[in-house]
Amino acid sequence: MSEAVAMDPTNPRLQSMLGLILVHCRRPKEALAYLERSLELDPTNALTHQRMSIALSKLLGKNKRAEEHLRKALELQPDNPVIKNTLGWRLLGRGHREEAETAFYEALRVDPTQAASKLGIGAPAGIKKGPSDIILRGALRFYSIPYRIILAPACGVLAIEIPQLILTHPGSWIFTAVSLPVAVLSWCYIFSLVYVRVIGKRRGIQFV
Repeated sequence: MSEAVAMDPTNPRLQSMLGLILVHCRRPKEALAYLERSLELDPTNALTHQRMSIALSKLLGKNKRAEEHLRKALELQPDNPVIKNTLGWRLLGRGHREEAETAFYEALRVDPTQAASKLGIGAPAGIKKGPSDIILRGALRFYSIPYRIILAPACGVLAIEIPQLILTHPGSWIFTAVSLPVAVLSWCYIFSLVYVRVIGKRRGIQFV
């Protein structure tokens, strides 16, 4: 792809595609240059604005710009199911579950095959709902708790440290009664983050 861009540097589609590939390769900072160049050549491309939003959301301190590009993408193509799906996951990550589900249902109205949107509302992969789908619904509630960038590492530490403290330094029953539920909730939170990703990948969804 980089060779194609070098051969045709004024092609906005190629610039945008290379930017998307770099985002999927977890190189969002490098992706920005190609996405910005693509928008210089074609500022009304909604999907490029959506890709720019995803790339910026992966970088610290860039959330405001990410939201600006996502809003621009929705302004250009308000019924685009891919953009609606991105909005849904962004809202879900902020804890706005009802708004997120609205965005997912709107995406599915346009394209009923949107696997990522189905995952977002906890819809079963098949016709019948199985145990994994029931667990998914519960996991999505934990997944939708905001401030994941802070909570995930904090819960990881609490999930490991609290049981060790209880076992190695047994204290009063009050300490155990209070700290044990915290450890359990921390494990549930970590499990939920992993579970949503695992089920998503099984359904062929590429998280970015």
